[in-house]
Amino acid sequence: MPDGHERPQAEVAGYIDEMCTELREMAHRARLFFLAHLLSMVILQAKRHRQADDLRSEAVHSND
Repeated sequence: MPDGHERPQAEVAGYIDEMCTELREMAHRARLFFLAHLLSMVILQAKRHRQADDLRSEAVHSND
């Protein structure tokens, strides 16, 4: 996951993505479909945050 150069926010977003993916699978197995849907939205937001952070990091490194 982190390579030592990630910002703490991106690291936390990645962790949230991983944990919520596991929780969503549990919710599906338990037939808690609305809860699984809500977790899917959290996962999507965490992925978006990481992608935005990756783009910012690329821009910073290309200016070096």
